[in-house]
Amino acid sequence: MEIRFPADLVALLAASPESLEAEIAQQVAEWEAEGAQVKWNSSREDATLIYTFEVESEDLELLNEIVFEDNATITATEVDGRRQINFSYFGSRNLVGANNDTLTLQGGEIISSNGEKLNNGTVQWANANGRMNAVLTEKSRSGFATFFIVLVLGGLGGGLWYYRQKNSQSPPQVAPVQTAFCANCGTQLSPQAKFCPICGYKQ
Repeated sequence: MEIRFPADLVALLAASPESLEAEIAQQVAEWEAEGAQVKWNSSREDATLIYTFEVESEDLELLNEIVFEDNATITATEVDGRRQINFSYFGSRNLVGANNDTLTLQGGEIISSNGEKLNNGTVQWANANGRMNAVLTEKSRSGFATFFIVLVLGGLGGGLWYYRQKNSQSPPQVAPVQTAFCANCGTQLSPQAKFCPICGYKQ
């Protein structure tokens, strides 16, 4: 997964490169805690910040959560002794307004899809505005069967990803405010009250 932040987008987000990297490092730590293997790095191209992620997991639900925030459908079925991946994702749900986003799936063999077939095992969608569907077999790699999702978010797409990740993190816990009542008349008091404002009873 590659995410690009042009300088004007960084300014719009009121974020510095350092704060972006801190947010991303925190998010990666959460992904790893869930069981994913994540490699990432940052680079610059002129004034554009580029973050590249390699996410590996045998858990398709976890991949869906990390890459598509649970907005895709990724399932596996056994057909003629081969494990097939069924993929479906509605592009405009998250990438609306983006003008340079691509999604690439790489597997062993593309059985069917409505994207552009780059080769026998790769299909790609560019700036898709609608449902993206594909059925593909897994690719054998070092004795393991797998498939790869390559998502490139540029411009607004990267900003939307950052905004959603930042707002999906757990909010800080606020200690509940204790409610106090007058021991004499039952009037609700502030926790710091020494006397009841109604009956004057000392608390």
